[in-house]
Amino acid sequence: MNKSLTHPDVHFPPPVLFAVFIVIGWGLQKLIALPDFTVPFHGFLGGEFIVGGLAIIVWSATEFKRHKTTILPHKASSAIISSGPFKYSRNPIYFAFSMIQLGAAILLANLWILLLLIPALLIMSKFVIEREEAFLTQEFGQPYIDYKNQVRRWI
Repeated sequence: MNKSLTHPDVHFPPPVLFAVFIVIGWGLQKLIALPDFTVPFHGFLGGEFIVGGLAIIVWSATEFKRHKTTILPHKASSAIISSGPFKYSRNPIYFAFSMIQLGAAILLANLWILLLLIPALLIMSKFVIEREEAFLTQEFGQPYIDYKNQVRRWI
Protein backbone atom coordinates (compact mmCIF):
# COMPACT_ATOMS: atom_id res chain seq x y z
CA MET A 1 0.00 0.00 0.00
CA ASN A 2 1.25 3.51 -0.87
CA LYS A 3 2.63 5.40 2.16
CA SER A 4 1.09 8.67 0.94
CA LEU A 5 -2.55 7.89 0.25
CA THR A 6 -4.98 10.52 -0.98
CA HIS A 7 -7.94 8.25 -0.27
CA PRO A 8 -8.56 4.81 1.22
CA ASP A 9 -7.35 2.06 -1.09
CA VAL A 10 -10.78 0.37 -1.26
CA HIS A 11 -11.67 -1.13 -4.65
CA PHE A 12 -15.25 -2.36 -4.22
CA PRO A 13 -18.40 -1.14 -2.47
CA PRO A 14 -18.76 -3.09 0.82
CA PRO A 15 -22.56 -3.47 0.50
CA VAL A 16 -21.98 -5.37 -2.75
CA LEU A 17 -19.73 -7.85 -0.94
CA PHE A 18 -22.44 -8.77 1.56
CA ALA A 19 -25.11 -8.89 -1.16
CA VAL A 20 -22.92 -11.18 -3.30
CA PHE A 21 -22.39 -13.56 -0.38
CA ILE A 22 -26.13 -13.65 0.31
CA VAL A 23 -26.84 -14.48 -3.35
CA ILE A 24 -24.04 -17.08 -3.44
CA GLY A 25 -25.44 -18.67 -0.27
CA TRP A 26 -28.91 -18.77 -1.77
CA GLY A 27 -27.53 -20.36 -4.95
CA LEU A 28 -25.41 -22.88 -3.07
CA GLN A 29 -28.47 -23.97 -1.11
CA LYS A 30 -30.18 -24.73 -4.44
CA LEU A 31 -27.14 -26.68 -5.71
CA ILE A 32 -25.81 -28.32 -2.55
CA ALA A 33 -28.58 -28.24 0.01
CA LEU A 34 -27.51 -28.06 3.63
CA PRO A 35 -30.05 -28.79 6.36
CA ASP A 36 -32.37 -25.91 7.19
CA PHE A 37 -31.61 -24.29 10.49
CA THR A 38 -35.05 -22.94 11.18
CA VAL A 39 -35.28 -21.24 14.55
CA PRO A 40 -38.53 -20.38 16.31
CA PHE A 41 -40.09 -17.27 14.79
CA HIS A 42 -37.38 -17.24 12.09
CA GLY A 43 -39.37 -14.85 9.92
CA PHE A 44 -39.74 -12.34 12.73
CA LEU A 45 -36.21 -12.81 14.07
CA GLY A 46 -34.57 -12.58 10.65
CA GLY A 47 -36.64 -9.50 9.86
CA GLU A 48 -35.57 -7.90 13.14
CA PHE A 49 -31.89 -8.34 12.28
CA ILE A 50 -32.47 -6.87 8.82
CA VAL A 51 -34.49 -3.90 10.11
CA GLY A 52 -31.95 -3.36 12.91
CA GLY A 53 -29.11 -3.35 10.40
CA LEU A 54 -30.94 -0.88 8.17
CA ALA A 55 -31.63 1.37 11.16
CA ILE A 56 -27.93 1.43 12.06
CA ILE A 57 -27.06 2.32 8.47
CA VAL A 58 -29.54 5.22 8.48
CA TRP A 59 -28.29 6.40 11.88
CA SER A 60 -24.68 6.23 10.64
CA ALA A 61 -25.56 8.08 7.42
CA THR A 62 -27.09 10.92 9.44
CA GLU A 63 -23.80 11.24 11.35
CA PHE A 64 -21.84 11.43 8.09
CA LYS A 65 -24.19 14.15 6.89
CA ARG A 66 -24.03 16.03 10.20
CA HIS A 67 -20.22 15.99 10.09
CA LYS A 68 -20.23 16.93 6.38
CA THR A 69 -18.00 14.07 5.30
CA THR A 70 -18.39 11.26 2.80
CA ILE A 71 -19.98 7.92 3.54
CA LEU A 72 -18.24 6.37 0.52
CA PRO A 73 -15.33 4.17 1.63
CA HIS A 74 -13.25 4.84 -1.49
CA LYS A 75 -13.33 8.63 -0.92
CA ALA A 76 -11.27 10.63 1.58
CA SER A 77 -12.97 11.47 4.87
CA SER A 78 -12.76 15.04 6.09
CA ALA A 79 -13.61 14.29 9.73
CA ILE A 80 -13.38 11.63 12.40
CA ILE A 81 -16.90 10.72 13.49
CA SER A 82 -17.11 9.62 17.11
CA SER A 83 -20.77 10.32 17.81
CA GLY A 84 -23.94 8.33 17.23
CA PRO A 85 -23.20 4.67 16.49
CA PHE A 86 -19.51 5.54 16.02
CA LYS A 87 -19.10 5.92 19.78
CA TYR A 88 -19.83 2.17 20.08
CA SER A 89 -18.12 0.83 16.95
CA ARG A 90 -15.57 2.19 14.49
CA ASN A 91 -17.45 0.33 11.75
CA PRO A 92 -21.16 0.42 12.54
CA ILE A 93 -22.16 0.28 8.88
CA TYR A 94 -20.16 -2.89 8.27
CA PHE A 95 -21.55 -4.34 11.48
CA ALA A 96 -25.03 -3.45 10.15
CA PHE A 97 -24.36 -5.24 6.86
CA SER A 98 -23.29 -8.32 8.81
CA MET A 99 -26.56 -8.07 10.77
CA ILE A 100 -28.45 -7.94 7.47
CA GLN A 101 -26.62 -11.04 6.17
CA LEU A 102 -27.32 -12.84 9.45
CA GLY A 103 -30.97 -11.76 9.20
CA ALA A 104 -31.19 -13.09 5.65
CA ALA A 105 -29.71 -16.42 6.78
CA ILE A 106 -32.26 -16.71 9.60
CA LEU A 107 -35.18 -15.51 7.49
CA LEU A 108 -34.39 -17.97 4.70
CA ALA A 109 -33.23 -20.73 7.11
CA ASN A 110 -30.13 -20.91 4.90
CA LEU A 111 -27.00 -22.27 6.54
CA TRP A 112 -24.87 -21.33 3.52
CA ILE A 113 -25.63 -17.63 3.99
CA LEU A 114 -24.72 -17.95 7.65
CA LEU A 115 -21.45 -19.78 6.89
CA LEU A 116 -20.52 -17.25 4.21
CA LEU A 117 -20.68 -14.49 6.80
CA ILE A 118 -17.23 -15.66 7.98
CA PRO A 119 -15.40 -15.02 4.68
CA ALA A 120 -17.40 -11.82 4.20
CA LEU A 121 -16.12 -10.49 7.53
CA LEU A 122 -12.55 -11.66 6.84
CA ILE A 123 -12.54 -9.95 3.44
CA MET A 124 -14.03 -6.79 4.96
CA SER A 125 -11.37 -6.72 7.67
CA LYS A 126 -8.43 -7.31 5.32
CA PHE A 127 -9.41 -5.42 2.17
CA VAL A 128 -11.61 -2.62 3.48
CA ILE A 129 -11.20 -1.89 7.18
CA GLU A 130 -7.40 -2.25 7.33
CA ARG A 131 -7.07 0.06 4.31
CA GLU A 132 -9.51 2.61 5.70
CA GLU A 133 -7.73 2.60 9.05
CA ALA A 134 -4.31 3.05 7.40
CA PHE A 135 -5.66 6.05 5.51
CA LEU A 136 -7.39 7.55 8.55
CA THR A 137 -4.24 7.12 10.65
CA GLN A 138 -2.21 8.88 7.96
CA GLU A 139 -4.83 11.60 7.50
CA PHE A 140 -5.70 12.38 11.13
CA GLY A 141 -2.75 11.04 13.11
CA GLN A 142 -2.96 10.94 16.90
CA PRO A 143 -6.66 11.93 17.16
CA TYR A 144 -7.59 8.87 15.09
CA ILE A 145 -5.18 6.63 17.02
CA ASP A 146 -6.82 7.84 20.26
CA TYR A 147 -10.25 7.09 18.78
CA LYS A 148 -9.06 3.58 17.78
CA ASN A 149 -7.83 3.00 21.31
CA GLN A 150 -11.17 4.08 22.81
CA VAL A 151 -13.67 2.43 20.45
CA ARG A 152 -13.78 -1.19 19.30
CA ARG A 153 -13.56 -2.14 15.66
CA TRP A 154 -16.90 -3.98 15.66
CA ILE A 155 -18.87 -3.74 18.92
